[in-house]
Amino acid sequence: MNYLLLTVVRDEAKYLPRMIEAIRRQTQLPKLWMVVDDCSRDGTNDILASTEEKWLVTKQCNKRLPKSLLHYSQLLAEHANRIAKLAEQRDISWEALAIVDGDSVPEPD
Repeated sequence: MNYLLLTVVRDEAKYLPRMIEAIRRQTQLPKLWMVVDDCSRDGTNDILASTEEKWLVTKQCNKRLPKSLLHYSQLLAEHANRIAKLAEQRDISWEALAIVDGDSVPEPD
C-alpha cells in the first residue's frame, strides 16, 4: 500500500534520530513524509536539515504558539492538506495518510 506520513514535532531532538532510523527500516517506506517543526528550540530543526531522503519534506512553523492539543490538531489538519497537495503535484498516488508522533519509534513491519 502506498502511504503518506505526517509528523508534527516540537523540541523532539532527543527522539528524532531514532524515529528517522525506524522509518528508514520499514519494509515499505512512505511515498512522502512531511515533518513539521513547530518552532523547536532544542536542535530539532538541525537534525531535520541534515537528514537527506528523497521522500522527506520538512516544514518550519513561523510562530511558536502555546503548546496545546488544539494547536497540534490544527497543525495536523493544515499539513494533512499540504502533503496531499504536494503528493498530487509530484504525481504520487497514495491510499492512506498515517500520522506518527515525534517521540514514537515505530517497530519494523
